[in-house]
Amino acid sequence: MMKITLEEVLEKLNSGNCPSGAELSVWCDDLGDVGVQALADALASGNCPAGFYLDLSYLGIDDKGAQALAEALGSRNCPLGLKLFLDENKISDKGVQAFADALKSGQCPLELRLNLNNNKIGDK
Repeated sequence: MMKITLEEVLEKLNSGNCPSGAELSVWCDDLGDVGVQALADALASGNCPAGFYLDLSYLGIDDKGAQALAEALGSRNCPLGLKLFLDENKISDKGVQAFADALKSGQCPLELRLNLNNNKIGDK
């Protein structure tokens, strides 16, 4: 497994030079809201490759991060066939509503796969 910084990842994603079907699994302790927003901005840039697989599971992403990612999905610029995995985070009903709104907008990429397993959905 290759270790690179978030800045290096963002530079590559924003360059438009990633191969189709590229995969990125983020494993870190400190991605935070700023990091999630930066990845959302990269998704919305229109430069990510078709079939991009982005795994942001187990990172403690909350509703603020979900909102940023949902806005990216609704930007009309996300790649065709995007696979976005957000398992085991802290996303609640509010974050899910942001994704639902993005999906209802009709602006999400075709063949989108969004995985929200084992979050805080429906928890009171």
